[in-house]
Amino acid sequence: MAREFASLGASVVVASNVAHENDAVARETGGLAVEVDVRDEAQVRALVARTLAELRRVDVLVAAAGLDVRESPRREDRHLRHVTLDGWRTVIDVNLTGTFLCIREVLPHMIERRAGSIITFTSGTVRDPRPGLAAYVASKAAIEGLTRVLALEVAEHGIRVNTLEPGGPTNTPFFGDSMTPEERARMHDPSIVRACAAYLAGDESKGVTGRPFVASQWNREHGVRGCSCAACAAERD
Repeated sequence: MAREFASLGASVVVASNVAHENDAVARETGGLAVEVDVRDEAQVRALVARTLAELRRVDVLVAAAGLDVRESPRREDRHLRHVTLDGWRTVIDVNLTGTFLCIREVLPHMIERRAGSIITFTSGTVRDPRPGLAAYVASKAAIEGLTRVLALEVAEHGIRVNTLEPGGPTNTPFFGDSMTPEERARMHDPSIVRACAAYLAGDESKGVTGRPFVASQWNREHGVRGCSCAACAAERD
């Protein structure tokens, strides 16, 4: 998404708790890299303050930080009866509270400007759950509810808020070591979300708010080549 936004002329801030990846993408996009733990209110506040100091405004917020319980690579070990309180809190704090903190911090600026697009991240597992994903699915279902409520609250200020999901398992570090190379080969590329994210960030989606977007479905509807995975290749054929 950072690469896509930069290719369209946006000034990009790449923020996560993985500093070397922030730096690499920032160098590629000409953007700003900021190391931040989205669970930490002070760090999130500093992130937004630095962004405003250096770039003067925030047009788009993508709240995409997310993880799952990773105390064991075996799905059975992550069934709810085995989930520790620390594991549960980590997932909820990063996925849900992190989304809340990032949104809350940019809202005064967006409200003052009477413009902005907020993109939250959800997952198809909310509608198609799997055993061992209790904390993750709970966090994503809550993000969907948060997004719908927020869209109602800020519509009068010209701010739109929508959720985005890839449309299937996507080959990212999210899965850790739990997937085989063969399983990863069947997953979407992260690029699956690029075009839909650009639509939600740009002027074309003005007035579109409170809606869920599935990137793979949006790509099909708009004739966009999503990624190089087998499923997308079959759709093109």
